[in-house]
Amino acid sequence: MIKNWQSHQEYLNFLHEAKIHFDSSQRARLTGECVAAREKLRLLNLDSVMELLETYYPPLGRPAINQPQILRSLVLMLDQGFTGITAWVEKLSSDSLLAFLIGCSPDSLPPLGSYYDFIDRLWLQDQQFQKSGRKDLFPANKNSRPANKPGKGKKLPNRHPEITKIMADEAVSRDEFPFYYEKLLHQAFCAAAITPSMQRGLINKGGITLSGDGTCVHTHASPYGHKVCDCLDHGQNRCNCPRHYSDPDAHWGWDSELGTYYFGYTLYMLSYHDSRLGIDLPLHIRFLDARRHDSVSGIVTLKEFRDRNPGLPIQNLCFDSANDNYPTYNLCKTWGIRPFIDLNDKRGKPKSIPDEITIDKDGTPVCQAGHRMVYS
Repeated sequence: MIKNWQSHQEYLNFLHEAKIHFDSSQRARLTGECVAAREKLRLLNLDSVMELLETYYPPLGRPAINQPQILRSLVLMLDQGFTGITAWVEKLSSDSLLAFLIGCSPDSLPPLGSYYDFIDRLWLQDQQFQKSGRKDLFPANKNSRPANKPGKGKKLPNRHPEITKIMADEAVSRDEFPFYYEKLLHQAFCAAAITPSMQRGLINKGGITLSGDGTCVHTHASPYGHKVCDCLDHGQNRCNCPRHYSDPDAHWGWDSELGTYYFGYTLYMLSYHDSRLGIDLPLHIRFLDARRHDSVSGIVTLKEFRDRNPGLPIQNLCFDSANDNYPTYNLCKTWGIRPFIDLNDKRGKPKSIPDEITIDKDGTPVCQAGHRMVYS
């Protein structure tokens, strides 16, 4: 169960009362280097998140405390440039100002284990079905690098040509795609960020233009794993014994911008641009397999976003040439979305266009007599 959830108003009152105990250097930091972080946390109302999380805590047993403080702490951790929770917890214990900013006094900070327990609750994968255990051993050739290289600026072809049609059909017929472990995270993001942004006029309630694209996330983990056998002690430098992989979920993907393979993940994001306010807002963020083609990721993320935000209509959708295929166009037609997709010029025209129809490299239709279409 959740005990003593600190409401947003209680948090604001706590900050106001805590300033009385600040010394001159802390006051200077509060209005200087920490002013942006303070305003970010003051605007972050987590009251609606509690309603989402309550069902994921058992009604009996030891009550969980400091849950909103942990969530604010993670936001502040990234704002301050920290990427490791252990180092961040040590920083909080030595900096009372940062402790106050998350809503805690220095002597009541959540311990390190509470952070990982909180993260486990947000990730909806059943641990008994988790295939990639962090302590498991895997074959030595688990992460073999692909041999073929399409060249710099070129994308890898889809490994399964018919998968986009299958996924587009499933997006219409299914209530939800499987293995959606980030669902609770996205629900919390909608409650704490997207809905308040709509209420403040930062997102147009009448309809938005979404842009979707993937980017390569390189991991620092070794793709070759770490030996745990004693073959080296017996003079055998090379062996095929099972190894430990610090990031067993990472895979090889193709970075078309660098023209090389990378080991890691794909970060796929749907974002919204408001030209009137001059802002770009991320609305849906997904960490995906590096091997997955963007044509599949675009369909999956689009469905997830529509399901999470039924009150936010999508008028227009911008994709790159990886999504230039009939299943994506048909899906947009079914959902009443106008697609703006860059044409795939790798072959002059997409394979999906019938032979009777000719398309120039700039996307202009050409009649059977060889004349380009003229717009009157």
